[in-house]
Amino acid sequence: MTAVSPLAWHVIAEVVQRMQNDLDRDWSLEQAAAAAGYEVHHFAHVFRDAVGLPPLRYVRHLRLERSAHELLANPSQPIGEIGARAGYASVEAYGRAFRRAFAVSPRVFRREARLRAGERESDPPPRTDGSRVDFPPHLDPDPIIERFGPLHAWAVRVPTFELDEVGAAVALLMSRLPPDGPWQLGGISQPWGWETTMGTELSVFRRIEPPAPPPEPPVTLSRTPRGWYARFDYEGPIDQVADICTWIIRTWVPRAGLRQAFAPLFTLLETPMLDPTAAHLRIHAPIEPLTHAAE
Repeated sequence: MTAVSPLAWHVIAEVVQRMQNDLDRDWSLEQAAAAAGYEVHHFAHVFRDAVGLPPLRYVRHLRLERSAHELLANPSQPIGEIGARAGYASVEAYGRAFRRAFAVSPRVFRREARLRAGERESDPPPRTDGSRVDFPPHLDPDPIIERFGPLHAWAVRVPTFELDEVGAAVALLMSRLPPDGPWQLGGISQPWGWETTMGTELSVFRRIEPPAPPPEPPVTLSRTPRGWYARFDYEGPIDQVADICTWIIRTWVPRAGLRQAFAPLFTLLETPMLDPTAAHLRIHAPIEPLTHAAE
């Protein structure tokens, strides 16, 4: 494999990010090369050197990774529907491709609550040289790459990122199970589509130690997979956190030569009180190496 320059890493990482944000698109090699600003032949070579797979085969693998996440995140959704979204015309074809990628069938994967390939023990995702960018105010410019999870929680869905609605959900969780220490309350959301708009799947959660008695609606059980995360410390206005998370996914991740993992992004509050002006949070952005791991 030919050495890839830091600039090329960043370009390919940004193309991969576009692919992940638009995985249902019928990608062509020409479209992917145009997104990179490279000539098609050159792009194909640089992409393979960077990630270890040809571009369109990598798109197929990303769709399988997304489907693995959906199997666990949507336990009642039929496997055939998930396979169809991944691009397979039948359950049998999807099952064969899934087994090649994850060594088990989709049904076994879901039944045994196995998580995506990122839960396998592995080295930390390496950042490329030249990943330093201008960080937004109030955000620590030295994120820590750490392995985290699984995170077990009670969660409450909220319709928006508005502080009043988030605060009401926090109050509900505190009444059900008051925190007895720091970093037990937070928010969790899917970062899909953050290239163009904020995600809509937001939940406020209270960490628990399993087993825990099942909560009553609107509180539900939640589980975040074990995987690699970039942990950022933030201390500043609470109403800027959504924009900060968007910046991390949109700018920092590809500039670091990484890609976002198919797992939720979550934040943890130091204290249960939502100070509108100086909240202290730890933001955990799910990451994967850009290079495809051998199956």
